[in-house]
Amino acid sequence: MISLLQLDALLLIALIGVILFSALVHGTLGLGFPLVATPLLATMMDVRSAILVTLLPTMAVNIASIVNSRAALAGTRAFLHRRPGEDHHRQRSQQGPYQVDRS
Repeated sequence: MISLLQLDALLLIALIGVILFSALVHGTLGLGFPLVATPLLATMMDVRSAILVTLLPTMAVNIASIVNSRAALAGTRAFLHRRPGEDHHRQRSQQGPYQVDRS
């Protein structure tokens, strides 16, 4: 396995280029960062190192995509605040959107 400290300048520039290209593909299509980055990096280093090098940028790109998508966050919040066995759609349609149950 190759350490990042053992990389020469040309390989480091190629690594950064692959990461940027993969981020461009992910930004354009909305998916595919590890699908593009890992095989391209595996041509320059062993597969294990390519996967490890791709891990943190993949997490960063996915977190940035989630944060930038407000609709995804709203759906996630609704899912996380749901209680098991409750049907929120049926409750809201019976009570109305702003009615409070004071019982």
